[in-house]
Amino acid sequence: MDETRPEVGEGKPARRPVPLWWRLTVGGVIPLLAAAACLVVLWSLVPPVVFYPLYVLASGTLIIVGVVWLAAVVFGSIRYGWRRVTLVAPVIVLVTVGLAAVELPGRFGWWVSKDDLQQAAVACADPADGADLRSRRIGVYRVYSVQRVGDRGCRFTVEGGLVDSVGVAYLPGERPYLGDPRRGGEIGYRHIEGDWYAFVQRF
Repeated sequence: MDETRPEVGEGKPARRPVPLWWRLTVGGVIPLLAAAACLVVLWSLVPPVVFYPLYVLASGTLIIVGVVWLAAVVFGSIRYGWRRVTLVAPVIVLVTVGLAAVELPGRFGWWVSKDDLQQAAVACADPADGADLRSRRIGVYRVYSVQRVGDRGCRFTVEGGLVDSVGVAYLPGERPYLGDPRRGGEIGYRHIEGDWYAFVQRF
């Protein structure tokens, strides 16, 4: 009878020590890049309509970071075994998706800006100097133009969208068309609260 029975676990390769460069890459560099891209994504969702160029740029960066993360995780799992540090970047992305799903960036933008917008709407005017206006911010919104609507209304065109003009409008006593614009030059509104509406003007 063979007396040289192997001990339990004998023959299994020992787990290699995790090098510092891999820990820093997966637990530091990649999460930081993911967090930066996610913050830009969230910022692109602050305007009344998504600021698409910024959103696409940040989303593309996030995809590239995701590919690098996946390669690092596969490599590390094969050589060093699974490590919890690999979950940091996915958690950041999932939190971002959750915030975007409940429209928190847009709500935040409106909440921070509405008091300043209300004051600007009361004294609504269309400045002759458009250069000064383009550098102006009301709340968190970068304002491109201000236009009087009727006797008491005001429309603020702000940064956002792609080729269509987008913004917010103060329309007391008005009942504007709600929905997407149907033809070039037409404005479609979405109610925000009270006498305030978000709008898109078709290019």
